[in-house]
Amino acid sequence: AAHLSLLSVREQPRQRPDQANSQGSCLVSRRTQGESTTSKMAEASRRPRRGARSRDAGGLKRLDAALKRNDFYEAHQICRTLYNRYMKEDPPNHKLASEVLERGMASLMEAGQKGSVADLALLLVACWRSEGRSVSSEEVLARLRQVVRDVADGQHYADKLMVAVLDWARADAKKDGADGGDGADDASVPAAVHDLVADAFRLDGQFSKASDHYPWGSDDALHDYAAMLAAWSRQGNERLAHDVGLDVDAAGSDADDAHDLAPAAEAAIAVGYSPASTFVLRPVLQLAAQQTVDRAELLFGSFCRARGDVGTDMASSPEGPPFKEAALEFLAYLLRTLRRDAGPLFTLLRNRYSAALAKDPECGKWLDKIGARYYGIQSASSRSGAPGGLFGSLLQQLMTGAMPGPPQGATPQGTANQSIGLD
Repeated sequence: AAHLSLLSVREQPRQRPDQANSQGSCLVSRRTQGESTTSKMAEASRRPRRGARSRDAGGLKRLDAALKRNDFYEAHQICRTLYNRYMKEDPPNHKLASEVLERGMASLMEAGQKGSVADLALLLVACWRSEGRSVSSEEVLARLRQVVRDVADGQHYADKLMVAVLDWARADAKKDGADGGDGADDASVPAAVHDLVADAFRLDGQFSKASDHYPWGSDDALHDYAAMLAAWSRQGNERLAHDVGLDVDAAGSDADDAHDLAPAAEAAIAVGYSPASTFVLRPVLQLAAQQTVDRAELLFGSFCRARGDVGTDMASSPEGPPFKEAALEFLAYLLRTLRRDAGPLFTLLRNRYSAALAKDPECGKWLDKIGARYYGIQSASSRSGAPGGLFGSLLQQLMTGAMPGPPQGATPQGTANQSIGLD
């Protein structure tokens, strides 16, 4: 059997080298053709099908037709439909999705459809975010600034858009390892984004919301913040003054003691009249407590110049500012004091102007933080909870050196209108 097996092997015809090469070439050719076919199929799957392209073309024609007949609701919905179709492709077609949104926004803006423009801008933000863009890129911010200017008319169209922008900024910050929060004072959000959001609320007349973001924006934005606060102070007081027949400027000249005012001014205070200092006092204290004296001075000086009728800042009146309100005078002296190692002087100022500061309960909170940050002075609540009560708190400050002595020549003297040691 072994002999027959050996003979059968010997009798098999040998394969010539040219035949082996030919078969190998066929195998390689078939493999290459298979790979090419697979590649073409994959490429075809990524390309829109002919039917999809025709539907898209039909959608754009319907969009143009809706705009021509002023059917803006239909045009808005067509834009949303096409956007969703492009974003559902695999992978999403961000280019076509953003193009159709931009096309729709431009046409609807020409027709004055600001609500629809804001809604499509919200989808544009989602498209950019899906694409992997950065919210702080100048291209993105410039386009959003234009949208904000376009849709601002007091109808709060940009509110949802700003929420989406802040959420995008916080997500970017977390990717970069920043430890951010979810409040308006989130320092992880870039200053340029805070500027954008603050401007959106300011242009829409929502001054209170804008005030939450301006403190965390750029130095340039503080000038807009000051102008807004000045306009806000005039707007509110003029409305109240109209109701009681009050000359706002005359009443605001000395609005800190009701018994010194004319009867018309007293009536204005009774219905809620607020002097100019009411609108700038807390923002300046907040900047000094949370950030820097430089930024607080920048806001305060810009506000005084924007109002033009409340007095001058310390720089232009070094001998003593002729402010018309005690609270503004307090701010001027406070900002100079914070540049010195003058804890006792800070306490004296706070006590001397306590009547003017008592009108805003929040001022006490910010002054507590300022005292703790600059001079190591604990607030009343902190002292009450310290071991040993007030005496224990004072002893702890003396032991740690947290309570500095008054600098040479800083002993306060004179009345509130004098230099009180701030020469």
